[in-house]
Amino acid sequence: MAGSVRKVCKLLAGHLAAGVIVTGKRVYDYYVRGTALESKPLAEINPPVDTAAFDPEKAGFNEELKQKKGSKIVTVSGINVTKGLEYFIEMASVLVKKYDDLTFYIAAPKFKSQEKYYRQLEKLIRDCGLTEDNIKFLGMLDDIPAFLKSADIFVFTSISESGPMAVWEAMAMSKPVVSTDVGAVSENMENGESGFIVPVKDPAALCEKVEILLKNPALGKEMGKRARAAVREKLDISITAGKYASFYRQILNISQN
Repeated sequence: MAGSVRKVCKLLAGHLAAGVIVTGKRVYDYYVRGTALESKPLAEINPPVDTAAFDPEKAGFNEELKQKKGSKIVTVSGINVTKGLEYFIEMASVLVKKYDDLTFYIAAPKFKSQEKYYRQLEKLIRDCGLTEDNIKFLGMLDDIPAFLKSADIFVFTSISESGPMAVWEAMAMSKPVVSTDVGAVSENMENGESGFIVPVKDPAALCEKVEILLKNPALGKEMGKRARAAVREKLDISITAGKYASFYRQILNISQN
């Protein structure tokens, strides 16, 4: 965020907000630490996941992915420079040279405001020698649970986030996840246990962890099970709603006293 916008937001929040909700420790450090907001009541609440909707036992399949042979490596993202999709593409360009049965899918809505970045990604795909046979933009999908269920590995390449719901949803669908170390990922995913966490802007690290999962599908299944359990324990919508209700009651009690 531009420094001037951030400053205005802090000023307004300092004068108007009765309390502050952050989506993780890094958001707290970025917006709150060292400011007047530290004196206000605060809660850390992550974006929630409806684990009943994102349930691998209940979801259907995405027909395009279902019919495709080989391993499907996917991401769900916006087409936005902060999403680091160039690193997803660079990772794909390395892995398709090693494995002949991989297809990469990007589920992402295309907006005119991001046309320039999208064209850069298309050029990168051509420059890397990739084709529609091994990497595809699917646009906006209506049924993300079906898309995730039909995938083998979920990769998240953002360079800046707060609480990435796409990661939480993939975890809820029992998918092995390779994610950059952004936002609250490290607070909700145990590296090497319920997923892999890698540095931002590091396609080599992405390749390394995806290869581990390609070579050891049993590990991916175990990671996926642990990932869903972690999301149900920490990030389910019922848990999040309870945290909001508790914090609002706290604020109301303060204002009435």
